[in-house]
Amino acid sequence: MMGLRIALLKAKVRSAYRQYHAELDSMSCGKAIGETINSRMYRAKVEFNETMDKLAKLDPGCPKQRL
Repeated sequence: MMGLRIALLKAKVRSAYRQYHAELDSMSCGKAIGETINSRMYRAKVEFNETMDKLAKLDPGCPKQRL
C-alpha cells in the first residue's frame, strides 16, 4: 500500500514540476517575477514543494531539492 502512495505522490510531483516549467518557459522574465504575476506558476511551485515534503516523509531516498 505504501508503494502505491509513493507512486501517486511521484506522479503528482512530476505533473507539478512540468506545469511549473511550462509556465516559466512561456514567460520572458525570471522565476521571481514569473511567480508573482502568474498564479498558475506559483500554485505549481507550492504543489510541487508540498508534495515533495510529503514524499520525503515516506521515501528516505527523496531528493531534498525544492523549487
